[in-house]
Amino acid sequence: MTAGCTACGTVGECTTCGSGYTLTYESECDADAPSITTGSCAVSSQCYSGSCKGGNCCTEMGMSTGCIGCYLNGTCSACSSGHTLTDYECVVAASPPPSPPPPAVTTGDCSDDSECTSGSCKNGYCCTTKGMTTGCTACYYDGTCFACGSGYTKINYDECVVAPPPPPWSPAVTTGSCSDGKECDSGLCLDSICCTEKGMTAGCIKCGWSYGHCDECSSGYTLSADACYDDDAPRPSGSCTAGSECISGSCKGGYCCTERAGVTGCTDCNTYGDCNTCSFDFTREEYSRAWAGAGWGYECVAVPPVALECSGRYGGYSGQYAAGYTFSIDGGSNNDNVKVRQRCTTFNDCMNAV
Repeated sequence: MTAGCTACGTVGECTTCGSGYTLTYESECDADAPSITTGSCAVSSQCYSGSCKGGNCCTEMGMSTGCIGCYLNGTCSACSSGHTLTDYECVVAASPPPSPPPPAVTTGDCSDDSECTSGSCKNGYCCTTKGMTTGCTACYYDGTCFACGSGYTKINYDECVVAPPPPPWSPAVTTGSCSDGKECDSGLCLDSICCTEKGMTAGCIKCGWSYGHCDECSSGYTLSADACYDDDAPRPSGSCTAGSECISGSCKGGYCCTERAGVTGCTDCNTYGDCNTCSFDFTREEYSRAWAGAGWGYECVAVPPVALECSGRYGGYSGQYAAGYTFSIDGGSNNDNVKVRQRCTTFNDCMNAV
């Protein structure tokens, strides 16, 4: 059972030794002494250097750190990663020199102060003298100041100076946001919005940001034409069931009509008090509303009578037509003409006149 023994006899003696061992007369295996300085090898124990790489015994140069293979003469033939073969031995590979930084620029894109000749990069652009004024927080592409920080204001469109102290409160405004009535021309601030005249009507609890008119009324009031009206008082627009509920005295289609839209010819009004539908002899036209800045309204405008020619197979005939208009049919054989001084919408309207 000595080291290197690979087979035993009947009485337990070693009969065969492995590679690198020799069987003695005492039936024991002795390790072979190294016998190769350079040249081919199978195991490192065969080499005086104790190093067998790539099938060859290595000398001192082949045993350098990083060497992974040796030539027949024992010098190094190949190196591992991170090492370089130099004069048949391995040395640590030198790191490549760092790339030089790009030259600094006066204006233009940047990501760090070091990229700018001024040493100042703000908002992705190099700043020049005006962009480096105290309080400047961002620069334009040309290097001038784009934005100023709190407590500073921009002058000449390109540099910052200390802002003058603010007044006790901002100048009054007509519409827009507010925190107190003294900030509004009207003196009334509801729900953080300045109110105008219509927002100051009784019952209004919220004004609109754009025009300052009323957006919401309290209980007992109805919002109509951007103002609040007592539920029991007539109003200019909105839902109704009778004319007495409307300022104009005209309730059509379940809505109060404005005095302009509720004139003769309108048969149906909308929530704004404008006319939705006109009767036969009227046409619906736009007009600019005087309230709310709410764009265009609609009213009915009378259409003057027009002549309309129709054709049919009738003998000569003349007579009276409804609404006091006259008509006549010129005689002919197969293609008679009917001339009716009346607005007609279809051919049958003309024929029914006969």
